Amino acid sequence: MKITSTQYAKALFELTYNQKEEEIKPVLDNFIKILTKNNDLNKIDDIIKEFSNIWDQKEGKVRVEIISARPLNEDILNLVKEYLSQKIEAKTFEIQHKIDKKILGGVIIKLKDKILDASLTNCLNRLKEHIQ
Repeated sequence: MKITSTQYAKALFELTYNQKEEEIKPVLDNFIKILTKNNDLNKIDDIIKEFSNIWDQKEGKVRVEIISARPLNEDILNLVKEYLSQKIEAKTFEIQHKIDKKILGGVIIKLKDKILDASLTNCLNRLKEHIQ
């Protein structure tokens, strides 16, 4: 039976959460040995990503990616944070802002596994589909 990246990440989280640094090192050494034995070292990037998601969830941290055609000022980013804090229960938000001139205008907000596409490109595509 193959172990998934998510299963590995959950196991690693349970073994390391709230542990002291000196207690974590042997766990990590054994974890790498298990990955090697199971020929699953190629899953390490996915395991780290899943582990990070589990950690963030436990700590009440939500990662948000905002994509816009132009840089957004702090007031706009704060409005997004405020809006999200009303909709989502989280202690903190980590906002990563990216620029993509291809979206022409508006924003795309990626939150966990959800995407809110309020870009001008998306609006024009929906209008085009509606007309046809």
